[in-house]
Amino acid sequence: MREPERHDNQSSKYQSCPWTRSPGQPDHGYIVWLFNVQHRPVMTIHKPMTTDPLSDLALLLPRAIAWAESQSANILQTGHPLTTALESLASSVGVKHPEKIRIIEIPELPLPENAALRDTGLKLGLLGPHMLGITFGYGIYVRTGHVSRRLLSHEFRHTYQYEQAGSIAAFLKQYIEQIAATGYYDAPFEQDARAHEAEHSEEWGDSWPAP
Repeated sequence: MREPERHDNQSSKYQSCPWTRSPGQPDHGYIVWLFNVQHRPVMTIHKPMTTDPLSDLALLLPRAIAWAESQSANILQTGHPLTTALESLASSVGVKHPEKIRIIEIPELPLPENAALRDTGLKLGLLGPHMLGITFGYGIYVRTGHVSRRLLSHEFRHTYQYEQAGSIAAFLKQYIEQIAATGYYDAPFEQDARAHEAEHSEEWGDSWPAP
C-alpha cells in the first residue's frame, strides 16, 4: 500500500485527491489531481512502484536512509555501551571506534512505518522475524535471548563497513547495489560479515549485561 506523496512545495490554494483503481485493474502507480483557484485540474503522474522488489528498494533509498538514520539516533541515545571485552571483540574485526557502539536488546526488531519500504524489505529478506540482529552505523539492535559473540562479531563487522563507507547513506547505497547484483546472501558485505562471524563461532557470550 502506497500513500500519495506530499506536495509540500505546493501552495495551500491547491487541493489534491488520489486516483483509485477498480478491483482487478492493474496497478500502474497513482495519479494526483491538483486543482488551482479556478478549480482547473492539473494532473501529475508519479512513477509507480515496480513488480521487482530490488528496483523498488532503489526507488525507496532516500526513505531507507532516513529510517536507518532515525534508528541509529535512537540506539545511540538509549543503548548500552560495550563492555571492555566486547570493545576488544569489535576491534578484532576492524572497528576503528568501538567505544562509539551502542546496543539495544529488543524482543522484535523494528520495521519501517512506511508500508512500501517495509514490504520491500520483507520481500527481499532484509527484514523479518528470521533476523536476529541489525546494524545502523554504531547502533545495533539484537533480539532478546540471542546475544552471542558470534552474532555480535557479525554485526560489529557491519559497523566496520559503515566506517569504511563514511556514512549510513553511503553504506546503504553500496549495500543495495550489491544486493541488486548478487542477491542478499551473496552480497560482498554479507559474505565479509559471515567470514568474520566464523572466526568467533566458538565464543558464545552471555545475555547482554545490564549497565
